Amino acid sequence: MAIKVKLHRDAFDALRNSGPVLAELERQGRQVAARANAMASPTLKGAKGFRDGGPLYVAKPAEAQSHRGRVGVITSNAAAMIDNRKHQTLLRALKG
Repeated sequence: MAIKVKLHRDAFDALRNSGPVLAELERQGRQVAARANAMASPTLKGAKGFRDGGPLYVAKPAEAQSHRGRVGVITSNAAAMIDNRKHQTLLRALKG
């Protein structure tokens, strides 16, 4: 027996851009940034000219897009860029 299901894309879009979903995205982004900061290479900590003495990863605020919300975790200084390039820190932090 076949069942026909009709999906309402507009309702899915509204749900994925709703306040609670964006708040959850921000929470998860902050968690990934915290894990990345905890994993940062100790050899780069205390390097000259870097804020807080080493690599720093930050979560960008969640934003609503046309079909879904999104959040980003980025490198915010040169030490984090070097650390991420050498150790794939953001990818490892995303995996948990």
